[in-house]
Amino acid sequence: GMFCMGDNTQWSMMSDSQLHLSAKVEDGTTVCLDGSSIPSVVTNKCNCLSGDSSCDPASQWFKIITTTRSSS
Repeated sequence: GMFCMGDNTQWSMMSDSQLHLSAKVEDGTTVCLDGSSIPSVVTNKCNCLSGDSSCDPASQWFKIITTTRSSS
Protein backbone atom coordinates (compact mmCIF):
# COMPACT_ATOMS: atom_id res chain seq x y z
CA GLY A 1 0.00 0.00 0.00
CA MET A 2 0.90 3.68 -0.12
CA PHE A 3 1.25 6.05 2.81
CA CYS A 4 -1.40 8.79 3.07
CA MET A 5 -0.42 10.49 6.27
CA GLY A 6 -0.27 14.14 5.21
CA ASP A 7 -2.37 16.65 7.10
CA ASN A 8 -3.83 17.82 3.79
CA THR A 9 -4.93 14.36 2.59
CA GLN A 10 -8.57 14.70 1.54
CA TRP A 11 -10.68 11.54 1.51
CA SER A 12 -13.86 11.27 -0.55
CA MET A 13 -16.37 8.64 -1.60
CA MET A 14 -16.13 7.63 -5.25
CA SER A 15 -17.53 5.13 -7.77
CA ASP A 16 -21.17 4.51 -8.63
CA SER A 17 -21.62 2.65 -5.34
CA GLN A 18 -20.23 5.56 -3.29
CA LEU A 19 -18.53 2.91 -1.14
CA HIS A 20 -14.91 3.40 -2.30
CA LEU A 21 -13.11 5.84 0.03
CA SER A 22 -10.35 7.45 -2.01
CA ALA A 23 -7.61 10.08 -1.77
CA LYS A 24 -4.98 11.58 -4.08
CA VAL A 25 -1.42 11.04 -2.93
CA GLU A 26 1.55 13.34 -3.54
CA ASP A 27 2.37 11.93 -6.99
CA GLY A 28 -1.23 12.48 -8.17
CA THR A 29 -2.22 8.81 -7.96
CA THR A 30 -5.69 8.04 -6.60
CA VAL A 31 -5.74 5.29 -3.98
CA CYS A 32 -8.55 3.62 -2.05
CA LEU A 33 -8.79 2.18 1.42
CA ASP A 34 -8.49 -1.60 1.21
CA GLY A 35 -9.38 -4.11 3.93
CA SER A 36 -7.95 -7.21 2.23
CA SER A 37 -4.86 -7.18 4.48
CA ILE A 38 -6.75 -8.32 7.57
CA PRO A 39 -6.46 -7.13 10.32
CA SER A 40 -5.03 -3.93 8.79
CA VAL A 41 -6.61 -1.35 6.52
CA VAL A 42 -4.17 -0.13 3.85
CA THR A 43 -4.31 1.98 0.69
CA ASN A 44 -4.05 0.38 -2.73
CA LYS A 45 -4.94 1.15 -6.35
CA CYS A 46 -8.72 1.50 -6.60
CA ASN A 47 -10.27 -1.71 -7.95
CA CYS A 48 -13.42 -2.45 -9.93
CA LEU A 49 -14.22 1.09 -11.05
CA SER A 50 -14.77 0.19 -14.72
CA GLY A 51 -17.88 -1.98 -14.25
CA ASP A 52 -16.02 -5.27 -14.83
CA SER A 53 -18.54 -7.88 -13.61
CA SER A 54 -15.77 -10.41 -12.85
CA CYS A 55 -14.16 -8.03 -10.33
CA ASP A 56 -15.03 -8.23 -6.60
CA PRO A 57 -14.76 -4.77 -5.00
CA ALA A 58 -15.87 -5.85 -1.50
CA SER A 59 -12.43 -5.41 0.13
CA GLN A 60 -12.53 -1.72 -0.82
CA TRP A 61 -16.09 -0.96 0.27
CA PHE A 62 -16.44 1.19 3.36
CA LYS A 63 -19.56 2.80 4.78
CA ILE A 64 -19.10 5.97 6.83
CA ILE A 65 -21.47 6.06 9.78
CA THR A 66 -22.11 9.32 11.60
CA THR A 67 -23.40 9.28 15.13
CA THR A 68 -24.60 11.80 17.65
CA ARG A 69 -24.17 9.40 20.55
CA SER A 70 -21.93 10.84 23.24
CA SER A 71 -19.66 8.86 25.52
CA SER A 72 -20.47 8.90 29.21
